[in-house]
Amino acid sequence: MGPAGALPDRRTAGAAGEEAWQALGLGAHVLIPGLTQLQWRQRDRGRVFLVSFLAALCTSLFCWGKPLGWALLGFAFVCHATALLDVLRQRSFPVFPTKIATSSMVVAMVLILYLPLAAVLWFHALPTRADGESGAGYLVNCLAYQTQEPLPGQWIWLRLPPHPLGCAGQVMAVAGQEVEWTGHRWRVDGKDLVSNHPGALPHYPEAWRFRVPDHHFLIGQEPSSAEAETVSPLVIVGRDQIVGRAWARYYPVWERSLL
Repeated sequence: MGPAGALPDRRTAGAAGEEAWQALGLGAHVLIPGLTQLQWRQRDRGRVFLVSFLAALCTSLFCWGKPLGWALLGFAFVCHATALLDVLRQRSFPVFPTKIATSSMVVAMVLILYLPLAAVLWFHALPTRADGESGAGYLVNCLAYQTQEPLPGQWIWLRLPPHPLGCAGQVMAVAGQEVEWTGHRWRVDGKDLVSNHPGALPHYPEAWRFRVPDHHFLIGQEPSSAEAETVSPLVIVGRDQIVGRAWARYYPVWERSLL
């Protein structure tokens, strides 16, 4: 028989990768760093991991749309990886296969947790910033209109000159609806249009009626203060100009709200 250290050596060489996956199989506790340590009665260690992770994650969501949000999300990943690495180290005592276990754990975390999270954030919460003096920022779901069309009342993000960065707008009417300007108010299909966007401009005719063309939408823009008096509050845009649905305003911070 070999020396007493032969068994741990064989275990390390043959099951180092499995050790990382076994740690991920501890249950739901490993999804939140620090809970496993708390379960093992390592209160101080568990609190440090848990508080650091939750603080970084919550702050990153609060700062989402800015580089600081991505940086804090990266710090949350580091906290998570460190906590799981600590779980692996304690489970594999006295021999800890550092390189293999660490690489296996990081790859597993990226593929199982953080890569899907990043994809969801990118396609469903893409941060966009409108140009102009307002500089308002929105979270845009780029997949919202892959299988359906925008509906009246929904906020959208669209490419519209002269806004090279894009701008937000609210759907006032869809294809086929009849729009009328009475000289005092807008009406859609005979009903008064209740919105903060439409307004009277000097160049509007006293009466005007038209039908929204196919594959087009009547949009109420959200202009900046500098152009509020020079840009028409309502525009007709094509379906190909719509990027996605703007479902939340994240900037300015004091004006954050769901749309």
